[in-house]
Amino acid sequence: ARAAMAADDAARAETLLLAGRERAPNDGEVAALWIRAATARAGDGTRQEEFQRLQEAQTLAERMPDDGNVQAAYARMLRTLGRIDESRPIFERAARATQPPPPDGLRVQYARLLLSEAHGPDQERRARELLANDQATFTQVDALDMLLRLTTAAGQEARAVELEQALATLQRVRGLALLREASDWLSRHEFPEALERARACTSVWATEAEPFELHGLCALALMAASDPSSTDAALYEQEAVDAFLAGMGRSDDEAAAKARAARMLRWFGRDPVLLEPRPDEDAE
Repeated sequence: ARAAMAADDAARAETLLLAGRERAPNDGEVAALWIRAATARAGDGTRQEEFQRLQEAQTLAERMPDDGNVQAAYARMLRTLGRIDESRPIFERAARATQPPPPDGLRVQYARLLLSEAHGPDQERRARELLANDQATFTQVDALDMLLRLTTAAGQEARAVELEQALATLQRVRGLALLREASDWLSRHEFPEALERARACTSVWATEAEPFELHGLCALALMAASDPSSTDAALYEQEAVDAFLAGMGRSDDEAAAKARAARMLRWFGRDPVLLEPRPDEDAE
């Protein structure tokens, strides 16, 4: 069943897990896997078949109220089917489950749900608790940043300092990994993939100049691979210039960063004057 899920064959996985449920009706792992397979089939078959899967998932969740895996799978199923209001209490039940606890990432997902809607101090406090008690928070830059902002807003200064340091470390680790990936794709002349990684790198590691310089280089490579008269070429050129300017602003030696950017522009036949402020910017 796991192999079928990995191969995106949700129908086969569902069939295999249905047999597993018959043999072990109280096995939470099998039940959770079946709900995941049923969720992956959302949109397949008739509405009646989808409703039947939902009813069966509800029955499993009611039979195993303390099983975090089952509750998490059911909450995510409801969310996938657009039943947001119904999913909230199930997410809460999953977050509180202990036999076993929910999988990593469930509490992060629930916190995002709470903060995606109109919310007040109670929801922010609950979101902070959820994020602080999910190991996935400390592996996801955006989730850790969310926890830092909530902690700061709550006035927990000492904890906020710890989280700020943890976030800086995570950003650097994730940023370096993306930087390596972008460089590898660039060396293979796979420019769209390289630019995708470079954009992600500047998103998660926005404090250093190097990611922006590589971002600019990747954009120039895609510019050169495009029709010179196309809109795409012009957009890639502007993206490169914007990235170089952002890198210059973050560099300890702005003049050296500007010189590097100018060299890269010349390599691709572009005038380094693009790095100079435009007249309308001077006027401002």
